[in-house]
This record gives sequence, structure tokens and C-alpha cells, in this order.
Amino acid sequence: MTKVIVMALSLFLTIVFSSSQEKKETSLSMRKPTFNPELARLSFLAGEFATEGKIHETPMMKGGSTQGKSKGYWSLDSLYLMIDEENEMGAMGMFRGHSILTYDAREKKYRMWHYNNFGDTPYYEGDFTGDTLSMITEINSPEGSFKQKISWYLEGKKIYFQVMNYMEGGYTPVFEETATPEIIKSNIINIGNAIPVFIKEFHREVKVSYEAKKLLMNWLSEETDFNPQNNKVEAIDEYPTHFNLRLTTSIRIEGRTSGVLGYSIYKISKDGKLYGYCFSKWLHESRHL
Repeated sequence: MTKVIVMALSLFLTIVFSSSQEKKETSLSMRKPTFNPELARLSFLAGEFATEGKIHETPMMKGGSTQGKSKGYWSLDSLYLMIDEENEMGAMGMFRGHSILTYDAREKKYRMWHYNNFGDTPYYEGDFTGDTLSMITEINSPEGSFKQKISWYLEGKKIYFQVMNYMEGGYTPVFEETATPEIIKSNIINIGNAIPVFIKEFHREVKVSYEAKKLLMNWLSEETDFNPQNNKVEAIDEYPTHFNLRLTTSIRIEGRTSGVLGYSIYKISKDGKLYGYCFSKWLHESRHL
């Protein structure tokens, strides 16, 4: 009888433990992922760039040069970095590609899906070695299958990108590209700890102090033709390393604001430095405020 009771108790505890583990795993799997330091390492690929590339001659491809542009931007709660690119490839015509990068916290690796107008759909996996992000895929072609390795690294303000195919016992470069930010401002202003005050949860808006706004307006007055009286500074987003400020430029008639001409986005790092503007958009028609 004792033996039966012990066996029944053992079975009960096993079922309870298994159920608890299943609930724990289910809970973990249902937990919404968030932006993390690993994803933040991809931030150097975000922005708008002018690109220049070199195609190395191979048995499968003629050599040549390329020119184009690329744009990297965060999407879906900053869990995925999108890269849209266009390259003039000479005799091959215009190349258009779309890449999706993310970090798999479970597998502890970076993943990338790439699609382009040549019909290619490779999938890459990889990780950082030092400051270089390298990823590998298997390419299937009429000439046979081979491994392909791509890598990015930042040097100064420029991003260097390389594609290598595994040929004859080693990796051989087939394409190299340099991406240069379309707008670079060298002026840096220290605004101390005046930036963050609070974060509004839903809109992710960030309020900045009067001192930070004043320094931005003074910088604009010195570096641009804008009249500070015709501009409004708004904090629109926060990232792990910086804030984005939107400067709305308006037209004023008889001292009253009557319409918006356009806006610019400025980047301020969390250590209190202002790095010029990221991009501007001017409206074709003024809209009433």
C-alpha cells in the first residue's frame, strides 16, 4: 500500500512540475520582445546614404562600378531594421533591394532576409566580430551552390560593405561598397544633462528643457538662414542612444503664424551632443495651423 501511495505521489508531482514548466515556457514565449542592446548595434546602418561600389570580375559576372543610394530605418517597434537600396549597375540596369535585419535573442544570432528586383531571396545568419557584422548564406545558381559572406563595418562617418563568395577553397571579394551619409554636420554643441524630462508612453514623445531648445535655436541661427521666431522645436522620439527633435519652420504674416513650410529632424545623443540634422522635408503648399 505504501508503495502505491509513493508511486501515486511521485506521478502527481511529475504532472504538477511538467504543467508548471509548460506554463512558464508558454509565458516566456508569449512575452513581447523589446528593443535590446544587440539590436542597438545595428543602428549604424540607419540613415540615408549615397553609395559607390565596385563589382569585381568573376566567371559569373563582369566587373564595373555602381552608384546609388540606401536608406535604413527602424520598423515594428524598432525590432527590425529595414534597408532599401537602389544601385545603377551599368549594363545590368537598375538594382533595387529590400533587406530586413533583426536579432534572434533565443538563438543569439542576427538574421537577415533580402529581396531584390533580380528575383534573389537569400537568407543570412551571423554575428559581430569586433565592430564588423558578418553574415553567411548558401547561394544556389545554375553553376552550382556556394557560400556567400557579407559584412559591414563603420569607419568614421562611412559604412563599408563587402560581398564575398566562397571559391576555390577561400572567400573571394565580388562586390565592395562605400556608403556616405547624405548630410554631415561637423559642429557639436554640448548641452549637458538638459535633454530628457519625461516620456509619454503611447506617442513616445520626449519633452526637452528650455535650455536644450535655446541651444538648438542658437545653433540654427548661426548655421542656417532660419529665423528662430519662425521655428518650433518638438521632441518626437527616443532611441537607446539619442533623441530626435523636429524643427517645424513656419511662415509668419504680421506677426502671426499662418502656415508650415516644412520640417527638419535633428539628432541629439544622450550624452548631450547635437549632431546637425538628419533630413528635411519641405511642403509644396503651406497648410493652415
